[in-house]
Amino acid sequence: SRPLWEMWVLEGLATPDTVAVFFRAHHALLDGTSAAAVLRKLGGAGTTPSARDLDPVRVHAGGANPIGLVAGGLWDFSVRRPLTLARLVPEAAMLPWRLRRATATRRSGGNSAEAVEDGGDAAQTTPIPGAAPFTAPRTRFNATITPHRAVRGTSLDLTEMKEVKNAFGVTVNDVFLTVVGGGLRRYLRFHDDLPEKPLVAVVPVSTRGDEGTQGNNRVTVLFASLGTDIQDPLERLRAVARRTRRGKRRARGGMRPGLIQDVATLAPSGALSLVMRLYGDLHLADLHPVVHNLSVSNFPGPRKTPDFLGARVTHMYPLGPLMHGSGLSVTAMSLGDRLDVGINACEHLLPDPGLIATGLRESMDRLLELTREKAAGAGDAGATDSTPPGSTTTEEG
Repeated sequence: SRPLWEMWVLEGLATPDTVAVFFRAHHALLDGTSAAAVLRKLGGAGTTPSARDLDPVRVHAGGANPIGLVAGGLWDFSVRRPLTLARLVPEAAMLPWRLRRATATRRSGGNSAEAVEDGGDAAQTTPIPGAAPFTAPRTRFNATITPHRAVRGTSLDLTEMKEVKNAFGVTVNDVFLTVVGGGLRRYLRFHDDLPEKPLVAVVPVSTRGDEGTQGNNRVTVLFASLGTDIQDPLERLRAVARRTRRGKRRARGGMRPGLIQDVATLAPSGALSLVMRLYGDLHLADLHPVVHNLSVSNFPGPRKTPDFLGARVTHMYPLGPLMHGSGLSVTAMSLGDRLDVGINACEHLLPDPGLIATGLRESMDRLLELTREKAAGAGDAGATDSTPPGSTTTEEG
């Protein structure tokens, strides 16, 4: 009953001669990678002609072919659905075992062969529990969500993130997850709601080939611990990098990218809508264990500053979807030498996303400071990450 995509132009902003373009699409159409590709196509990379040079595009809506509709329906009913069902039955039976194998980690000390295999320093890395569904602690934003949203955008210096990445031999995504963990640690301490167990984030992992055109959604997911129980930012970075490296190898063996789409194809839409409506109306997400605390995503954007109908794009803040039981998402997209971060939250569960934005920036500043101190030979003893957002002290514990 609603459009699968829409675009709004928002005027009257505080900055003169600036407008915001708000683009929203249903996840059935796009995942993060394909959405970024669409935005690159819309914006170009400094090559989009001026608006006055564009000719209007005329769209013709042709009538549907009745024969084609009948043939397609017969094919879907008699061939596609039985084939999908035959594939799903054994896969569904094996899925719990595969997910357990994909997310299970051994609780071992820093001298384990697994830590050495993953490139960790056995003498300095802090083991953290393996992340798995339904093991996340409950926080203030893990409950049934409402339709109202609170959003905020912030930016991180991609050059600084790469400096940390190169210093420790990790990835930019490892640095980003560590920064998010530090920002959320500050935020939850500010609200006196920091759990002893580390927060668990669900992280989409693209399974596209180099051509990037394999369907609308080609993702699997991994469950990543954000190490919010670790005060030392450098220790958290090592732990997060070690776990995500191992998790990515196992995620491909857990859930097939097309599994959710196949299930949705077979499920009656009316019954599925009713179930989801009852799930929200009855607040069932408040009763069972938390599946995950939030979603965290990071994907590449345009390498060059794009134009949009002749106007220069200054920021691109992506906003991830929310679901019952997980009222927060933190999504980042690169734009030149900057990483723009969009924070999307349920307004009734997390009305102050600006505090998270502040915490992310301060967490990144502290991580960079400790990285440079370590490079200069100052060491990292006593480094902590516990200061509430907005604090003026350089210590985080």
